[in-house]
Amino acid sequence: MMMMTTNPLTEEKLRALFQPTADLWSSYPHPDQYKKAAVLLLLAKNADGWAILFTRRTESVQNHKGQVAFPGGGMEEADKNLVETALREAREEIGINLSQIEVLGKLPPFPTISNFVIYPVVALYNGQNEFVLSTDEVVNVFYIPITWLDDPENWYESPYVLRNGKMEKVIHYKEYAGENLWGITARIVHQLLAELRKG
Repeated sequence: MMMMTTNPLTEEKLRALFQPTADLWSSYPHPDQYKKAAVLLLLAKNADGWAILFTRRTESVQNHKGQVAFPGGGMEEADKNLVETALREAREEIGINLSQIEVLGKLPPFPTISNFVIYPVVALYNGQNEFVLSTDEVVNVFYIPITWLDDPENWYESPYVLRNGKMEKVIHYKEYAGENLWGITARIVHQLLAELRKG
């Protein structure tokens, strides 16, 4: 299952993987009662290989308080599209320089129990590691290596009771550098990993 040892990722492979043959979003029947949100999955390469950038939200935000997340948020009327939403939110939340981001493609939308549909945007990041945080929204920015995320020893599934009483399995990762990745963010990570294995 460990993809990086036998098939190392390169920027060229990532660009090829996310060249869409069809728009994954245009065919999605967005539920009227759900709000649209977009997140940015930033892939960065460092001395230890490829990693994904995450944030931890404050306890004062309206949704997903204190949870590990991707930069992102709800679509606003001024946004031309959901890719612009993800980029705007990343700039607002962590002060990222958008000129250092190369958008590669999209993952399928993910409906959540909080009545959002999350539209994930995959991008390369070749920028700074010093961020200007929106202290109302974000308390930490950090990276987790893709090889660690892809190791089945580092995650498990457990049952979770939804607000409507239904039961579903939720992905939990082991603690990494004091941070706990789980839930919808972990589910999106697994979708990304599935795409990367195709390379």
